[in-house]
Amino acid sequence: MTNDLKTLLLLEDKIWNSTPLQDDEYDTVFSILDQSLIKDVVVLAGLIVVNHRPTLLRLIKEFPKYRAFKQQQLYIALGTANYMEAYKFFFELLRCSRNKEDTIKLSVCLAKTHYFIFPLLIVELDKAQDSPKYLEKLKMILNRMGFRKLKPYLRMFPIIPTEWIFRDVFGNTVINLLYKDMEEAQENLKNGRKIGS
Repeated sequence: MTNDLKTLLLLEDKIWNSTPLQDDEYDTVFSILDQSLIKDVVVLAGLIVVNHRPTLLRLIKEFPKYRAFKQQQLYIALGTANYMEAYKFFFELLRCSRNKEDTIKLSVCLAKTHYFIFPLLIVELDKAQDSPKYLEKLKMILNRMGFRKLKPYLRMFPIIPTEWIFRDVFGNTVINLLYKDMEEAQENLKNGRKIGS
């Protein structure tokens, strides 16, 4: 085990024990991140900094200076963040990505994150209607998320925003069935109120 990894594990242990890291400790993490080429070290350093908002913002600002290998390892860490800025940043990277491998990794991170990105995704779908390349990348995210994951969110709307995109990805039958379910739920709600009145 390298000294850098040992240092990071000790700092991670402090976090798990609810002991906030000091600024100089975060500086140490960034120093290790800047110098290390070891995948596990880069990912762990990223995981430490992304769940503290000031250091997440610092990572986003400094992200362009890292080489592609390191950036791709940091995607893993960014996909665990608990701050919207990380996901706004992912969408920016996705919009600009020209590398197929990057596009795939970014779309997987966005599709599989625990963070509630659906509102951001709706905004991005709306913005992308005039950008066919970006729209195709966003469709990859929808496809990877799957209809089952998206269905509860789509049910919140009386009419699905950018519905044609969802129809394009999941098909007319699935979207028509969703509307039918929504209508039946509304009808049951009305009938339930009439019976109880």
